[in-house]
Formats: sequence, C-alpha cells, structure tokens
Amino acid sequence: MIMPFLYLRERIGLGEVDDMKSTPLHWAAYMNSEEVVSYILSNSDLDFLDLKDSEGNTPLMLAVTYGNTRIVRRLLVKGANRYIRNSDGKLAIDVAQ
Repeated sequence: MIMPFLYLRERIGLGEVDDMKSTPLHWAAYMNSEEVVSYILSNSDLDFLDLKDSEGNTPLMLAVTYGNTRIVRRLLVKGANRYIRNSDGKLAIDVAQ
C-alpha cells in the first residue's frame, strides 16, 4: 500500500490509483492527514474527488468512517458527492452511524 506522502514524494499524479484503487486523497482521508488533504484539495482539478476504492468507498466515506469532521467538511465544501453508495449500498451518512 502506498501512503499519500509517497505519492507526493514520487510525484505520482494526485488522481492516479494504486492496487487498492485508492488515490492519495483516499489515503490522506484514511490516515486523518488534514495537511495532505488540504494540499491535495488546493492543488488539483479534483476530477478524482468521488472516485471509489476497491471497496466502493470514496474519500468522503473514509473521512466519515474515521471521524475526522474537518476533513469531511473540507471535502463537502469542495463538492464531494454525499449521495454515492459504496459496495455495501451505504451512503457516507450510513457509514457514520
């Protein structure tokens, strides 16, 4: 698994996916890395904001799962779609409960 800082260090595109279908934004949300999330959201075109990983989770769902309300808020402000369902048919709000 490749962590977000490795993506950034190796200059891998912010929208590229790894073997888990995760982008650096997925990893930053998973790792509760507000600084990396802020960097990604301010330095990219965000075409990958709602990409699903291998389990169907978006970065928003991962942020909700791990309880980082600041990351959740930043993703929503940037336009993350809260109505996408994961592989289990759950919305981000369902994952939070």
